Amino acid sequence: MIIKCTNTVKKISPQLVIKTVLLIIINLTSKSLFSQYDTLHYMPPVYVSDAIKNTTHSARDHYLILSTNEAGTFQVTITRGDGVLFSDYVVQHGSQNSTGVFNLSRSAPIRLKFNNTGFNVENIFTQASLNTVLDTGGYKMVAPKRFYANIRHISGSQGASISCKGTTAFGTNFFVGFQAGGATTTTADTQMSHFISIMATLNNTNITVDNFNPGVTLLGQPTAGVPATTTTISITLNAGQSYILAQTKSNMTVPMDDYNGIRVVSDKNIVINSGSWTGNPVGTNGRDIGMDQLIPAKFAGDKYALVGGNGSISREKLILISTQPDTTFITFGTGWVDTIVGQGKYKTLTGANYWVNAPAVPTGTLSHKNTSFTSDQPVLVYQTLFGGTAVNTSSMNLIPPLADCVGSDSIYIHEIEQFGSSSTIAVTSPVTSTIKIQDELGNVLLNINPSTENLPGTLIADSRTFSYAIPNSVTDVFVTGDEKFTLGFLGASSALGGAGYMSAFSDRDVEYSTSDPLFIGNGKARLDLCEGNPAYISIEDSENYEAFQWYKNNNPIAGEINDTLQVISVGDYKAIATYCALPLESTLISVAEFGSPGEQGFSKISALFEPETFDGFSNNSNVSEWDEQSKDFNNVLLVTNGPKVKTSLYNKPGYHPIPFYNATNSEYLKSINPLSNLNGSNHFSFFIVLKDSNSATSDPVISFENSSTGAKILKTTTGYAFSQEPLSSGGPINATVDVNTAQYNILAGIHNGSVLQLFANGKAGPVDFGNTTSNTIDIGSHLIIGGGEEGSGKFFNGFVAEILIIDTALNAVDRQIVETYYGVKYGITFDPTNDESGINDGDYVSNNGSVVWDYNLNTAYHNSVSGIGLDECGRLRQWQNKDANTLDAVAIGLGTIANTDGTNPNHFSIDNTYFMWGRNTLAFDSDGVTDFGNTLNGEIVETRVARIWKTQETGLVNSVRIQFNLGLGNNSAVFDLADTRLLVDTDDVFATGATSIAPTSYNNATGIVNFDHDFIGATGYYFSLGSINLSTTPLPITLIDFEANVLNSNSVLCEWGSSSEINNAYYTIEKSLDGIQWDYVGDVKGAGNSSLENNYTLRDYNPFLGLSYYRLAQTDYDGVQKYLAIESVVINELPNHSVNVFPNPANTHVTVISNQKMNGMLCIRSGLGQLVQKTNINGAYKAEIDISHLAEGVYYIEIQFGSLSKVVKLMVQ
Repeated sequence: MIIKCTNTVKKISPQLVIKTVLLIIINLTSKSLFSQYDTLHYMPPVYVSDAIKNTTHSARDHYLILSTNEAGTFQVTITRGDGVLFSDYVVQHGSQNSTGVFNLSRSAPIRLKFNNTGFNVENIFTQASLNTVLDTGGYKMVAPKRFYANIRHISGSQGASISCKGTTAFGTNFFVGFQAGGATTTTADTQMSHFISIMATLNNTNITVDNFNPGVTLLGQPTAGVPATTTTISITLNAGQSYILAQTKSNMTVPMDDYNGIRVVSDKNIVINSGSWTGNPVGTNGRDIGMDQLIPAKFAGDKYALVGGNGSISREKLILISTQPDTTFITFGTGWVDTIVGQGKYKTLTGANYWVNAPAVPTGTLSHKNTSFTSDQPVLVYQTLFGGTAVNTSSMNLIPPLADCVGSDSIYIHEIEQFGSSSTIAVTSPVTSTIKIQDELGNVLLNINPSTENLPGTLIADSRTFSYAIPNSVTDVFVTGDEKFTLGFLGASSALGGAGYMSAFSDRDVEYSTSDPLFIGNGKARLDLCEGNPAYISIEDSENYEAFQWYKNNNPIAGEINDTLQVISVGDYKAIATYCALPLESTLISVAEFGSPGEQGFSKISALFEPETFDGFSNNSNVSEWDEQSKDFNNVLLVTNGPKVKTSLYNKPGYHPIPFYNATNSEYLKSINPLSNLNGSNHFSFFIVLKDSNSATSDPVISFENSSTGAKILKTTTGYAFSQEPLSSGGPINATVDVNTAQYNILAGIHNGSVLQLFANGKAGPVDFGNTTSNTIDIGSHLIIGGGEEGSGKFFNGFVAEILIIDTALNAVDRQIVETYYGVKYGITFDPTNDESGINDGDYVSNNGSVVWDYNLNTAYHNSVSGIGLDECGRLRQWQNKDANTLDAVAIGLGTIANTDGTNPNHFSIDNTYFMWGRNTLAFDSDGVTDFGNTLNGEIVETRVARIWKTQETGLVNSVRIQFNLGLGNNSAVFDLADTRLLVDTDDVFATGATSIAPTSYNNATGIVNFDHDFIGATGYYFSLGSINLSTTPLPITLIDFEANVLNSNSVLCEWGSSSEINNAYYTIEKSLDGIQWDYVGDVKGAGNSSLENNYTLRDYNPFLGLSYYRLAQTDYDGVQKYLAIESVVINELPNHSVNVFPNPANTHVTVISNQKMNGMLCIRSGLGQLVQKTNINGAYKAEIDISHLAEGVYYIEIQFGSLSKVVKLMVQ
């Protein structure tokens, strides 16, 4: 299906590129419709009667067969309904990656044999489990590529097959069918039954079962009326749960066929197996299994062709079920006409009025019987057919209709002769098709060329059927065709018969095409409403489809049922078009005011990498891919070693998780495709947010080209450089800029076609007067992040937060707008050096030209500048922040300070809203400060820190959360942050005119205190921190941020830092299980006296199990120690954890030893779980317990490890 987009645009900014016509091709695809060939399969359980469960003649061996047409290997994961990996099997063919995970390819199909036999397997249930919600029994199978899943049941006398139908089996309205049954009473009636097995795919699924023909009853279900008939059944299931309904023939008061047409409806997708274990269509003791997976009523068809089995025409039967309430007229190719009156009603058909011997068969195939018919309304067809000539070889298949969208061009069947050596395949295909049948080794068994139509009459003239006998030497068959076909298989051996059907609706795949400003890739489309509004999306070749429905955010859009949709607002859009009576869903079209950093035009972006990709990553997670966010979808991937995401506060500027590249490990990422869309006249701009961590001089940060003379960014002794010289030459560099590389910086480069210039945080480097052939980024080469060209052996050691490459040379005004985006997003202070004309250096300017931080008005506070803001088309969505480069005490956010910016649930509601702040240069302590007193609201302030902050607002801000990290937590009863106050004033003199605000929340253990305040002109835009009780809140001497994080479940990394240190000898890390008793971990030497930022780490390789605490202390040179901060961690399991009890068996005393501290109750329980003894253990590795009073027997010792426990078995003699 082709989607065409046209765009009527309005000009919103001078930067917009106006487009009038856009083209996008979107794939509307029936990925798995009626498809046994899919990436997702559900298999509900099945049922056998109690009379069967004790005999191996009717239930013995059970197999699960997986096959695929894919030549390459991929993994299939199988879980039970309760989510536990499938483990009840033996691998008989193929290989597994791990329990429940299997390696599948066309040449290596999978055959699993269930453990145990008879009904003693997880997938088979008997009468005791009817009418009960079952957590297990069903299976879910998922893989990245499509595959077939076929379950087979084989015993001495019976065989059956069910082919999963993928997501085609998902539905909410079904009419159930069964194997045709004889009406004669037999001595085997207790072993014949019908069942319906329902499995939910989603939680809280409500299911109704009704439409029972008069006299139909089910085991254990209420009845009413005369004759007694089952009443409506209501069921509620969660995802993976199953529910089985059944009745044995011996309990039926009506013919077995009257059970056909039972309706099952639900409010969410379910999957159903139904059938007969066992049944007999003739009415003798001879019987076999017939069952299949159902399709919902919406897939019923009005044109069918069927191939008969090996039974006589009086035994082979069709059961047709009407899906519509009116009379359905059915016309057969033989000329016979039938009717079915009413929805869910059925008719059983057999005999010469329907079946004929095919008048012609292709060379090399078998003589066979077939039939065909059309109906004026959709019907479902359940075919009862025989694998052999004996009456006890029957099976059942649900038959797909004839339609352009039905069929597959390749089908692989493993163990084709598992039901017996007399195995055949039956194929229905267009008369013009060429079919090839091969064995598992690729040997061609038969080529079938185009031939004449061989269905009865002239009703259907474009299809043919044929049957082919599988040679006994063949294990697997691979059938391919140049047109779509459907295939069934039959097998028999003496009294055993089995059958199955394998088919698929064909996908309607088309390739992608794009024009600006609508961008497509990776199965998604992006439409930037900032560059054009509104847009029209239309479905091309709409005459091929029967109906349309458009959706926004998965909800149908009322009235949008035509082939064209006008898009005027953001959201995720898709179309569902009806093709061949089937709903085909389009690829998702993600429409957003996508914007670009600084709103320079999304259509001009050549590459955009942002840290939001790593939201949700845990600390030290490996980065295997970094998603590229522009029109090219040109992601970067690891080649050998990739960086690791850092989420500790020090490494998370703007509260965004950032990848760290370790040069020692040769870590780098490489783009999937070469850079493209760069201006042919060498006009370009780039921006990189980065922080070096002791890289060697001349080491490359990124390489725009994977070549020795390609453009790259290098570290220098004083900053960064742009170079095209080989890394091995030590030759000249092309442009430089000086900056402190140990801090987070915004590095920019502008090439206007003749000269290149670098900038760092707005400060300009010297202009390089090169020529137009130098200092360029060549189109057609791969981007390398974290190093030089491959093979250079040169790598970056540090953080790369974001990269932007633009296909134009930005002027100073536009460059400052982009730098503002990054400065606000990451909390980076601009260099105010006035070295350019046309702009005010130091200003932060939004995309609409508003100065959101005015350097000239805030000169004394242009330190640790940070901000939050919303600029939709400028791409800024920052809800909390703090200074990226100094350990300033303040973080400010909307409503809260979350772990990451992306997890803060509070957002600005008005576009182009900013809240900015900066501070003076005074220390964050109270030494010598006298500028405080009585506040306007009547409080007496006794102390205040010297540091003052100033804010600037743009737009509608309202209240913000101001958080101070005092780093003073010491669990002291004296220390109380409740007495702290946020002091707000209209100027920077707090002795008069200040307003005091009490904390919203605080934590004396961590030293975190939060205030909520709405800055307005009446109370002022300056703030500081004070206290109304000097004795309970001595304001900080040194600022400390402290974090403890679990690494690889076996160690804890403690990280902290200081903005300044006085007389600091060393730091100490301690740990505790209860926050009361503390154990020493280690010391780290301090910086003595320092006014610089210092960062520290210490790793504990022997952490406690469960919940524990880590405490940071600092000791001065004079021996005075103070506690600074406490963090908690949880470790649920330690790989080296051991608990030993000896002697065991014991009679008077027992000793319990652990390599982890036991902390809590030690309980001894009897074999029945009764508590017989308990002892409290506080922080001990060893405990001796008196058990002399215990009687002989089995006991269990439960040992507490903080928040976790372990149980050990004990024998008392």
